[in-house]
Amino acid sequence: MSNGSAANCCLRPERVGRDGSLSLRFGRRASNTVMTGCRFELPLQVLAPIQQPDGSAYVLLLNPTGGVLGGDRLSTLIDLGPDTHACLSTPSATRVYRTAGPAAILDTRIRVGPGAVLEYVPDLVIPHGGSALNQKLAIELQPGSVALFADGLAAGRLAHGERWSFREMVSHTVVTRGAKPLFIDRFFLRPLQIHPGRLNLMEDYNYLFTFGVFTDRTTEWEELRKRVDSIFSACPHVRGGAHLLASGGIISRFLGQSAIEVRDTLQEVWQTARKVVCPSGIAEYPRLAVAAPAN
Repeated sequence: MSNGSAANCCLRPERVGRDGSLSLRFGRRASNTVMTGCRFELPLQVLAPIQQPDGSAYVLLLNPTGGVLGGDRLSTLIDLGPDTHACLSTPSATRVYRTAGPAAILDTRIRVGPGAVLEYVPDLVIPHGGSALNQKLAIELQPGSVALFADGLAAGRLAHGERWSFREMVSHTVVTRGAKPLFIDRFFLRPLQIHPGRLNLMEDYNYLFTFGVFTDRTTEWEELRKRVDSIFSACPHVRGGAHLLASGGIISRFLGQSAIEVRDTLQEVWQTARKVVCPSGIAEYPRLAVAAPAN
């Protein structure tokens, strides 16, 4: 296990940004999930796992530099061994700073071993005016495994008048079980060319969240979909819906004008889903930090 190393800066003068990496492995010891491997290069870092009463590990991933710069290439590789249970989150939003050059690249790959449970719930991405980001999330499931993930995007630093003023945002999410794709999602935003506030896109909403649930352990998908939809119906300031996937799973998307409203809705959807797919887990993880106004 390594405590990490200094930032790996590119030596080519024509290249800007840093090459950061994070590699984590989780294994099972008795009834507990423990971190069996850890190596990182700044600007990526990880805090020590917090052992939960049910034996799962709660881990915070962070970037101590405070944000992502144009040209950064940050790669995260996480491996959950058989029958492990890890919840991965972040202590704050990911801020993407203005750049006149290349986009920042965030590449996260997670392997979920047989019988393992992954809960990947990072905070929002807040793109600053003039920023550019290309992010990819790939989750590979094995038989009997469970994955819950969240992906959130803010319209920008609203208090600075930077609503939809970033240069571009590319997001690519892939969930597979073995070689079989369960969910593929890709969007490409260039607000200066096609404004997301148009009718039938984001309109006057400022925050977008996607939440996915995947497992072959349950068949109660229709009941879970109804319960998630009822959460959206009870939130007058949040618009969303849940949809069944052909291969077993649910994807829900919801929009909101307030960071607090979408955070609270995400928390409720998350806890509702985990009671179905991992009912033996603890009642609730530490609540997500209230995302500060996008300023």
